[in-house]
Amino acid sequence: MGEKLEGRCLCGAVVFAVTLPVRWCAHCHCSMCRRAHGAPYVTWVGVEAARFAFVAGEDQVRRYGSSAQATRSGCAVCGTPLFFEST
Repeated sequence: MGEKLEGRCLCGAVVFAVTLPVRWCAHCHCSMCRRAHGAPYVTWVGVEAARFAFVAGEDQVRRYGSSAQATRSGCAVCGTPLFFEST
């Protein structure tokens, strides 16, 4: 498999790894992403579930069903928005 990259929330309670390559990279400027992040746009990368793994803190992730098709997740400790999953 490819190279692994790690990411984490601001406080480090949630750590995850992604095995490259990613499927896509995009900048979203929809109203929900702007509100969720307090920013003019958000950069996302899409990965297959098999290429994603929690290294630490999966129990610190809080999920929110932001629409019928999407779930947004973040760190329960520091509030960092982390993940977007869609059907």
